[in-house]
Amino acid sequence: MIIGIDPGLQGAIAALSDAGAILSIHKMPLDKARKFDGIALRDILLSLDALALDNFEHVHVCIEGLLSLPSDTNKISLLVDELWTRCEQPVYEEIKRELKRSDGRLGTKTMGVNWGIIKGLVYSMAWPLTEASPRTWQKVMHRTAPTKLTTKLKSYEVCRQLWPDQDVSGGKRRGFHDGICDALLIAEFLRRELK
Repeated sequence: MIIGIDPGLQGAIAALSDAGAILSIHKMPLDKARKFDGIALRDILLSLDALALDNFEHVHVCIEGLLSLPSDTNKISLLVDELWTRCEQPVYEEIKRELKRSDGRLGTKTMGVNWGIIKGLVYSMAWPLTEASPRTWQKVMHRTAPTKLTTKLKSYEVCRQLWPDQDVSGGKRRGFHDGICDALLIAEFLRRELK
């Protein structure tokens, strides 16, 4: 059994057989406050372990690795500071407030903590774990997608090609759940790598 994990809050966990059939799909569990729920994730992994125990000799997991991006917001803050002499004070203060609100440090920390919890839970199951950066698995899996589409739409199109009968909808407000698409393709990426 091959498990693919898109670790974001809008991510998912998908399990495939060694032949590429979908065995199980779970949206990333969130609590009532819409925050990551590690206990519920543990329960999902335990259910997958029970499924594997009855039907498969081995379980392999692939998790999307975290991107380490340079902080452009710090550069923007410096630029705004340089523009101080050319701006009126109210404009400057408003720009600084917006930058502080959207600089992503809290979100990055939260994502790293959640990713670490997911990785720790996988290790506690004693499953082999592979990390694949988004660029690595997308380069392989998006080959058959139209080039002009966004990354999320490419994932959706490839999922429709591989599993035409699978519902990857995201509910009433969204046309499709990109976390489910990504988790399926991450699992399929590892399945092909293991052949």
